[in-house]
Amino acid sequence: MRIIKKYVGLENLVDYIIDNRGKTVPTSDNGIPLIATNCIKHSSIYPTFENIRYVSPEVYNSWFRAHLKPNDILFVNKGTPGRVCVVPNPVEFCAAQDMVGLRFKDIVDYRYMLAVLRSDEIQKTIANNHVGLVIPHFRKQELVKLKLPVVDRNLQRQIGKLYFDISNKIEINNRVNSELESMAKALYNYWFLQFDFPNENGRPYKSAGGKMEYNENLRRQIPEGWEMKAIDFYADIIDPHPSHRAPTEVVDGFPFAGIGDINEWGNIDLNKARVINEEFVLKQERDYSINEHSIGYGRVGTVGKVVKLRKQKFRYALSPTMAIINPKEGGFPSFVYFTVKNPIFLEWVKKYTSGSTRPAIGIQHLRVIPVIKPKTYK
Repeated sequence: MRIIKKYVGLENLVDYIIDNRGKTVPTSDNGIPLIATNCIKHSSIYPTFENIRYVSPEVYNSWFRAHLKPNDILFVNKGTPGRVCVVPNPVEFCAAQDMVGLRFKDIVDYRYMLAVLRSDEIQKTIANNHVGLVIPHFRKQELVKLKLPVVDRNLQRQIGKLYFDISNKIEINNRVNSELESMAKALYNYWFLQFDFPNENGRPYKSAGGKMEYNENLRRQIPEGWEMKAIDFYADIIDPHPSHRAPTEVVDGFPFAGIGDINEWGNIDLNKARVINEEFVLKQERDYSINEHSIGYGRVGTVGKVVKLRKQKFRYALSPTMAIINPKEGGFPSFVYFTVKNPIFLEWVKKYTSGSTRPAIGIQHLRVIPVIKPKTYK
């Protein structure tokens, strides 16, 4: 079947744009939640409630020019321009600064429009047309001229439903992963920070009076017989691009991802990553490998950021803004992961970090960060 697609300006697809920007809304200690741009993420269909403020019922009823309705699409104009989410039913929040609400006409399916606005094609168009070097801003006059692909209404419904179904499954999987990680982190803290792992009688070691001794490096008591080892005892610490010479960028090539282009689950933002040629990618593929336990550790700029690296459906290369941490064969990958995420490890990293404008830690310093070694680990 031949799909007929035409491009239509956004201004011809919406009935109304809810725009409460221009002045600062008065807030209160409680009342109706007021979301900000940090609540609009492409990892969620609907806005998340993070670091929210509140407005009183009086302000809600008098200050806003218009209010959001279910199935409107929130569009971020400033800061992270192009991020979009759907307004849920019922609407239990309001929005003001740095975003607008798009109320589409009946000729388009709102779920389809969410998928279109989040597509690589439209996100790249937005990235190429926003202004502002420090704080990116996609102006309203550019937004209304944005050309969006429109297909038959029935096909819109099919695409929109499929997008929502897949997105919901991904969100559920992410929640399950987060809960499992929280449980694993609690177990790690219980064993390796509180030292209440089960003793020979199955009781918590430290709480049951297990022998402890003072460690000079940690400046605290640790279980008798435990010691400190460099992190490279447990894992290979790899600089993915030792020369640090910027590779040549090309128009059509492969993503060159820095630590800021990858989220904690290993997803690469293709709209942010630079594009390089295959020769550079081949070199990295020869030099090291990414496996199911590989970790990316931010060492330039966002020092201390931890992400899970993984193989993608596409080939890519990694920039020296991160180190690759590959747990050694026969080791304990989860132990390595939670060790590099815990605050004690970060404190050591900060001791070796230099630079105020763009902080960084050298790969050699990172390799010798001390971590704890139980006496039963060979």
